[in-house]
Parts: sequence; structure tokens; C-alpha cells
Amino acid sequence: MTPSFAIQHAGQAAQDEPLFVFGSLMDMDLLAVVLGDCQHLRHAAAVLPGYRRCCVEDEVFPIVVQDDISTVDGLLVHGLTARDLDRILFFEGPAYALLPCEVDHLDSDRRRRTPARAFFATALLSPRPQSWDYAYWQAQEKPLALNIAAETMALYGSVAASDLSGALWDGIKARAVARLSTGEGIRCAA
Repeated sequence: MTPSFAIQHAGQAAQDEPLFVFGSLMDMDLLAVVLGDCQHLRHAAAVLPGYRRCCVEDEVFPIVVQDDISTVDGLLVHGLTARDLDRILFFEGPAYALLPCEVDHLDSDRRRRTPARAFFATALLSPRPQSWDYAYWQAQEKPLALNIAAETMALYGSVAASDLSGALWDGIKARAVARLSTGEGIRCAA
């Protein structure tokens, strides 16, 4: 499979610029499901200024919305290959757009502003007023997210990322819930 149009045209800069993740992709188990392997990656804590993290209507993942007085904690991920980026673009689907941003991170005990890329919501997602909590997600929603991710990534290469919405997305979520309710789905280690 050839890389997606976005990766082909983003060139080397897309691979060289780190990816800022602020939601479920901060979880290395989920990132491993999406990428197949994430041991080659390096990551460090980072902060996205001027945004806040919100829950998404009817979903287990967050979005960020502009808010001049807030910041969003996340991870700055280095070492992504073109294939990794293509898989993440597929996983994020049409609900997110990969855009440039600037994040702050600690570098040799001082805060430094760094160019990066992050996934920002498209008009397909509606924020709820509640903040999205990573610890709550890991404790309560991670098993569902892992099962959704596993089925989604099983489709990589056979359907277009733009098709990961509507009835297909609803079916993926419903099957993930059903697998978990029967004890057949992916479970988290205690």
C-alpha cells in the first residue's frame, strides 16, 4: 500500500516534525494497536498553549478547542515513519485534520517552544462542555477504545479513512461494546 495523499505531499517535514498527542493516543497500548509497534518512538511531556481539552458528544475521545487562558497537557512523539503517520491518519479518520502547531516542552530543564503537528477536530465533531480526563479514560473507557481501535485498524488498507463515519463507525462501536459485554474483547492488564 502506498502512503496516503496527505503523507505523500507533506514530504520529509511531516516525518521530521514531532506529533503532539493529547488524547487516547497518549496511551502506549492504544498507540501500539494503531501502529502495530511503537517501540521505535521517543516521547516527552509537552503542553499546547491556548487550547483546552473537551469531551466529544457520544464518543470516548477528546478534541481541543481554542481557549486563550488554558493549556493542554500531552506528549510530543518523535520518530514516526511515513507508514506510522499514514496509519494514524487512517485511525483519526475524517473527524480530524493534521495541522501545524507549536507546543512547549522541557528541554534540558528549560521550557522550549517547538513546532509540531497535532490532530484538530473537523466540523464532524461537537464538543461537550466537560473537560476530558485522561486518568478517567484509562480507568473506564480504555477497553472500549482498544476494541474500537483494533477493528478500525483491521480495515487499514481495505477502506478509505473518509469512510470511517456514519453506519460503518456506528457498527464498529456497537461490535466493540458487544465484544466487551460477552468477555471476548481486548481487556486491559490490571
